[in-house]
Amino acid sequence: RLLRRAAVGEHAVRGVAQLRGLDLLCLGTADAQLHLYSVGRGGLVQSVPRAHVDAISCLRGSWGGPERRILSGSYDSTVRLWALAPPGLRPLPLCTLEGHTAKVLCLSNLVLDQLVASGTAAGDVALWDVRTSGGPVHRLRPHAAGAEATGVALDDGRRGLVTLSCAADGSVSVSEMRSARSVSLRAACTGGAQRCAQAYGGGALTAGDDGVLRLWSTEGLVGQLPAGADGVGEIRCIDLWQPSSGPARPLDPGAFLEVGVRVVAGHASGAVSTWTPSPPNSRWSDSVLSIN
Repeated sequence: RLLRRAAVGEHAVRGVAQLRGLDLLCLGTADAQLHLYSVGRGGLVQSVPRAHVDAISCLRGSWGGPERRILSGSYDSTVRLWALAPPGLRPLPLCTLEGHTAKVLCLSNLVLDQLVASGTAAGDVALWDVRTSGGPVHRLRPHAAGAEATGVALDDGRRGLVTLSCAADGSVSVSEMRSARSVSLRAACTGGAQRCAQAYGGGALTAGDDGVLRLWSTEGLVGQLPAGADGVGEIRCIDLWQPSSGPARPLDPGAFLEVGVRVVAGHASGAVSTWTPSPPNSRWSDSVLSIN
């Protein structure tokens, strides 16, 4: 059920990041503002008026130990790392990652290694180390020219450090970032534009215009799960929810179907759907909550 709804300004919210351990959500808006929203209080508690020069397009919550960080990507072609500083947990900029020449559309991060992957409207994917002030560690073009990199998932799995990225032309690509080698998986993805990616246990999920969730390993497509509810349609964003009693992070993407993980998807129609694996048949039940 819908718990709260609140207006945070006159401009579109482009990114949302959960800050675990706190009752806070970080919101990024089209007018380049960064907001902290308290779920318990039902309102904004902090705002940064000009967090970027242009619209904020994506956010990631980063945590590890006592420090809490936020990553923001922007149409100004930069990525910024923020610290939530006491008292009041006001976001303070730590560094700006510069080197892209097009709008940043997506982000992923590894907390322990302090590594960040980003994708842009020009189709390039970059790997950054936030401990250094230079440019990207690796930059490559895993998708066809002109195809926007709409989602990226960074994982340090059995094949080493890899990114799985998806694009608006429907392509999905795995890139071994330490060697900057790209392997295209486009032949396995036939459902039109992919809009988002989420890392999971050595693999990733992607989703897009056809309303289908696809589960990938670094070797290729593991499975795909079509939307079963009428009128849900195009998926724009996905996230994972897992019971606290379950395993923290399965090594095999195939185990995704066995550990009680739910996928939460946001749709272009304004609906939110939750997807629940139903082993051993690898079929998913889905429920849809319309919030429009």
